[in-house]
Amino acid sequence: MMESEKSMLKPVLMTGLIFGFVLFLVGILAGYYIISKEPTGRFFMVTFLTVGPTCLIALFISFFAVKSYVKENGPEMTLGKGAIIGLSAAAIAAAVSVVFMFIWPMIDSSYLENYYSALIAETEITTALPPEMREPMIDAYYEEMRSSNSITSFLSNLVSSVFMLSLLNAITGLIAAKIFGTRPVETL
Repeated sequence: MMESEKSMLKPVLMTGLIFGFVLFLVGILAGYYIISKEPTGRFFMVTFLTVGPTCLIALFISFFAVKSYVKENGPEMTLGKGAIIGLSAAAIAAAVSVVFMFIWPMIDSSYLENYYSALIAETEITTALPPEMREPMIDAYYEEMRSSNSITSFLSNLVSSVFMLSLLNAITGLIAAKIFGTRPVETL
């Protein structure tokens, strides 16, 4: 049993580290995109353009982790092992991404203020939301900006990101195991 757990380590770690950095990079680039553009009032388009690619990338973590496992160890795997591989790689990717996102404002000290200011400007002029919904959102952005570099915020982001990505990739890990793996032959 220990040998099979060891054989998962390299594909899970490598995939998690690579995807964690990619998710961070896409998130930061999306943030700079929001900062650099003039507010248009298309609040949901901005959200889709920034969140959409990140979610799409995150969806495939388990596929790459399971494919890497199969390449390294052969195709025999249970669906449960595919789920564990996907869940583990996603947890690592989420943790890496959140840690880099927490560190980034130490490198670019104006990033968070500029990012939240751009979100607030976009929200203020959007017609997609009624005025009574805009004010609470703007207040929430100000609160996020104020607390975004706190340990509490970091831990909250870490737990929620690990949970969401792990859950999603446990499911896609089952699918990846079905696609890339074969059911182990049972011996009597």
